[in-house]
Amino acid sequence: MTTTTPTSTSQYDAIGSKYNLFKALPTSAIEVVSLEAALTPYIRGEKRREGSNGAGGFRVLDLACGTGYYSRKLVQEWGASYVLGIDLSTEMVQVARQQHKHQDERKEVTNGRVGEQEFHKLGQTAAAPPKIEFRVGNAMTLGKVVVDGDNKEEGTRGFDMVVGAWLLNYAASLQELTAMFSTVATNLRLSSDGGGVFVGVTPPVVSAGEFDAYAARSNLHWGNSESNRNNAAAQYGVSVHYYEKLESGEGWRTEVTMSGAGEATRGPERNGEEQKLKGVSFRNYHLTKDVYEQAARDGGMRGLLEWRKVEEPLPEAVVAATGEEFWKEYSRAGAHLSVLVVERGD
Repeated sequence: MTTTTPTSTSQYDAIGSKYNLFKALPTSAIEVVSLEAALTPYIRGEKRREGSNGAGGFRVLDLACGTGYYSRKLVQEWGASYVLGIDLSTEMVQVARQQHKHQDERKEVTNGRVGEQEFHKLGQTAAAPPKIEFRVGNAMTLGKVVVDGDNKEEGTRGFDMVVGAWLLNYAASLQELTAMFSTVATNLRLSSDGGGVFVGVTPPVVSAGEFDAYAARSNLHWGNSESNRNNAAAQYGVSVHYYEKLESGEGWRTEVTMSGAGEATRGPERNGEEQKLKGVSFRNYHLTKDVYEQAARDGGMRGLLEWRKVEEPLPEAVVAATGEEFWKEYSRAGAHLSVLVVERGD
């Protein structure tokens, strides 16, 4: 959600809590399992290195956190000890705080703390419960984030991980994307073993020479053309339109439009939810593979850089709810996202 223009800020202020409904779409299941597969090995220790998960536990900065969907998931399911979610939209941050407060109130509380058994499931103790906070901020100009008594002047341990699920697609140029990565690098921890890691969800990775053909192909499947037999608005509840090539040649402008929950999950009980989504749209950018990679390096990320494949197979419950043909068609069209992992590498 994070961007630099007031217009883009206001588009998310207007959407507010409706954004949660995006995560009810069947295609969001692919996003969740793919992100989880990329980041949990770092949190749970399979890729843990010197300095991570030390005093204060495993700390995550969630940029473009929106209504806090992944901020909550990181703590409640994936094992993070502390998450700070930041978004440019004041309305989104307000919704995130309200939903987190509501969930806290529903938890079993013992002596002012969440039940000890729940924390042991996450590898924590009742004396040091997980914590989530939300702030308004711009990922391009954020600078060094100070939390929990950190001393800005003397330096801090920083964050073990920065998550950016649909963050980088709000950069309109190499310059803006580099500013985002500079924020990421500034806030990742320093150590002799390479420092922290960034994990982001982006549009599909596409090389510069293939981009125009890709945009045309994508509009045929993911666009909202009534003449398209398998138009995405009907099939998946969301369409993506590549409507203008950037003058710089670095990528395309895109518009994402919601039209409901999609035919595969449609039913009487979802009618009200679908009506809330219809007509919701927002604009962003899809830049080329080399622009993403150059921005990461120019922004101070020197370590491992890799594009992760979309995770398959999906959980059986997801496939059962939608039907196998739904996902066969999705696979033929090509995944709607990529996962980028970049280690700081100092």
